[in-house]
Amino acid sequence: MKDLKLYIIMLKAAFKSSTLYRVDFSVGMIGALLYNATFLASIGIITSRFDAIGGFTGWEIFFLFGLFMIINAFFHLLLFNMTHIGREINSGHMDILLLRPYGVLMQMGFSKINFAAYMDFILGIVTMVIAFQKTNLQATPLTIGLTILFVISGVLIEFAVTLVFQCIMFLTPSSGYSPLWAAYWQIIMVIQKYPLSIFAPFVRILLTCVLPVAFINYYPSLLLLGKQGGQIGWLSPLVAVLSVAIAYLFFRFSLKRYTSTGN
Repeated sequence: MKDLKLYIIMLKAAFKSSTLYRVDFSVGMIGALLYNATFLASIGIITSRFDAIGGFTGWEIFFLFGLFMIINAFFHLLLFNMTHIGREINSGHMDILLLRPYGVLMQMGFSKINFAAYMDFILGIVTMVIAFQKTNLQATPLTIGLTILFVISGVLIEFAVTLVFQCIMFLTPSSGYSPLWAAYWQIIMVIQKYPLSIFAPFVRILLTCVLPVAFINYYPSLLLLGKQGGQIGWLSPLVAVLSVAIAYLFFRFSLKRYTSTGN
């Protein structure tokens, strides 16, 4: 409880520091808006040529990506900085973190906030609201409650998978991490924009059973939109809990194998 209170206090301080330089803050917000608007435009161009892709209409794909934008925004606001392990190892700052009487992840978590995520969140909300209307999805207490639950689950899954990739830096601090992280991020940006059903069977198995990123927004979207196979979406909260537990155990395992950079 003490650590949680400290985290909330430092999170507020990081929020204030991120908005201190208004021009920098404004440019970052505009850049984030243009970045995601480009993705939305590309989805619109592609879906305008087809009635449906992988069983999803154009507006249902907007729903899919809007849900991911909200999840990704919360992840970057609340948890992403906890996964900057590679930065701490390469800078030698990990030695300092290990000497302090607080958890390593907790210390990294409140050092900085990605303020561009504010715009991701706003744009995600707008996209979801429009998609709700266009898909005739009823905004009942049940659907809203499930959406909130799936957002929380998605944030935890994204955090867990990212943490596992970051922990590779403990084992191969020189060059093993960057190619894997780049490949993972490219997969994330493609998978979250389109239905998983359009990909090959081995890809669907990989992203469901090995890297459970399909539980971030695809399976929850199937459930919320009432599509066939949507029942698997109920597993997202369970997958989130298991993913975080496994990631934390792997983090503890990797941390024991840390050797100081000596600088």
